[in-house]
Amino acid sequence: MCMVVYNFFVNDARVIREAKTLVESGYEVTVFALHKEGLRQNEEMHGFKVNRIHLRFGKLPQYNMFQILKYLEFILRCYFRTRKKDISICHCHDLEALLVGYLITKSNKCKLIYDSHELWGDPQYIFFTRPSYPKFIFSIQRKLEHFIMRRAHAIITVSDSIGDFIAKQNKIRKPCVIKNVPDLIKNRKSNKIKEKIGIIDDKRKIVLYQGGLGRGRGLENLIVSMRWVDDAVLVMLGDGIINEELRDLAVKHKVENKVFFMSAVPPEELFSYTCLADIGVHPIENTCLNHYYCLPNKLFEYLMAELPVVVSDFPEMARIVKKYKVGEVFDPAKPQEISRAINSLLNDEDKYQECKLNIKKVNQIYNWENEKKKLLGIYKELLRQ
Repeated sequence: MCMVVYNFFVNDARVIREAKTLVESGYEVTVFALHKEGLRQNEEMHGFKVNRIHLRFGKLPQYNMFQILKYLEFILRCYFRTRKKDISICHCHDLEALLVGYLITKSNKCKLIYDSHELWGDPQYIFFTRPSYPKFIFSIQRKLEHFIMRRAHAIITVSDSIGDFIAKQNKIRKPCVIKNVPDLIKNRKSNKIKEKIGIIDDKRKIVLYQGGLGRGRGLENLIVSMRWVDDAVLVMLGDGIINEELRDLAVKHKVENKVFFMSAVPPEELFSYTCLADIGVHPIENTCLNHYYCLPNKLFEYLMAELPVVVSDFPEMARIVKKYKVGEVFDPAKPQEISRAINSLLNDEDKYQECKLNIKKVNQIYNWENEKKKLLGIYKELLRQ
């Protein structure tokens, strides 16, 4: 089996989890990825092989034309490296790996799985995350995705709403939904976060946001919302391009004593920090359908750490929060709505404890032990064909 990703494959939790699961089930797996200085070109990780492809064009500037050259070189090198190998299934992750995967399947006469982590058919998402992205390139990629998707042997995505959109847009059967859920882990408590941010004796509760500090995630309104939250601090666990802007915003709104920033921690250490908080928050904005339909791994990581959650009132996240009564939802465009949701949990101990009890039940449903059965079912079915 081979997997293809168009990134450096450093902290790709979903791909690592899937590849590890396949190895544990007796499959041999190689992940093909990009190489850069400081990373090994060949290594073994959790029992599967990682083969990073060095690009001669890799050091060219980040202009669009040079990016196209890099992409074409990756396609060719990956194609020739896998040509006429003993590959039964090629599992490609996201749009940029799809064309590579299609060529590999043609060369090796093997099955193709397309694992779409994002809603790549949503132009708002593409141009929000990549403002300078050429429209003609998106048009070409969209047509290629449509063409290859209709010829893939299996399609996987991350939420029901995204699956429904993909099916309707491409006139295909709904993809298999494999959610980004963690392994079933027991909660562990300590004072590690308070030690890191220097408030070890502070009795205030911890509201945690973990993830990248980027635009469109609602972090500006989250910080402003702390004006109306008492007896709690907000910890921003992650790095990103608006880190300094957020720090300045906290000072501007006089909440710098309530908002603390921590650099990202290695994936294998993240849970030990997550479970130290009291509430998990995800205030992502409705900038595009990909965000509106999202069902992010951080939601399930919060729940696995037994944290009641406050999240944007969007279809997929709200469905879980409301159905299982594990937190509150809010309009991310309104800072006072965010503070209302946080305060409703902080100030109502009965509701908070009810959420905690419900979370224990939810974690027995949404864990990788259950979700991986879908992945293994797809592989078994394709190998029988």
